[in-house]
Amino acid sequence: MNNQYTYNGTTYQLKPLILSVMKKAMPVIVKLRKLQYEYTKDIDMNDVNSEKNRLAELETAKKQLQELMLEDISNNKRIEIADKIFELNDKIQSTKDELNFNESYKQKIKLYNECSAIALYEIITDTDLITPFIKSILTSGSGRGINIDLSEPGAIEFVSAVFKDFFLLIPKNKMKLKS
Repeated sequence: MNNQYTYNGTTYQLKPLILSVMKKAMPVIVKLRKLQYEYTKDIDMNDVNSEKNRLAELETAKKQLQELMLEDISNNKRIEIADKIFELNDKIQSTKDELNFNESYKQKIKLYNECSAIALYEIITDTDLITPFIKSILTSGSGRGINIDLSEPGAIEFVSAVFKDFFLLIPKNKMKLKS
């Protein structure tokens, strides 16, 4: 992700993700979240999410045991921990298999992803919403204004790339805030 985009001969790049940029992006973020909720609210993902949570808990437990192995402990304790790690590996693999091969889970995940994609497409094709959003998050090196005509060929690819990269930056900044 280089955050540079060429459209109609002009190169643009994403502005740094600062509060003023986020503020201008909020209408798009809010509408996307509302649409995602609206399109996915009737999909019961409880069993899938339970399995995902179980997998995360097992992986956390394994990581904690692996960290214990680095400490100065007796050989008996080391063998006991190794046995627990081995058991956890089996449980982790079993949970992954359940998530990957259970037809019901696969269908629910596929439906959820397709409904989320529809919400995204609806946002990207809403020119009244997306045009000011794109203009607020991009800058051109030439100092010229952002001139975008979303009715032109290639506009959807341009908007999609900018949109994707912008939303990929948000989780990275959340991580920075947490640490």
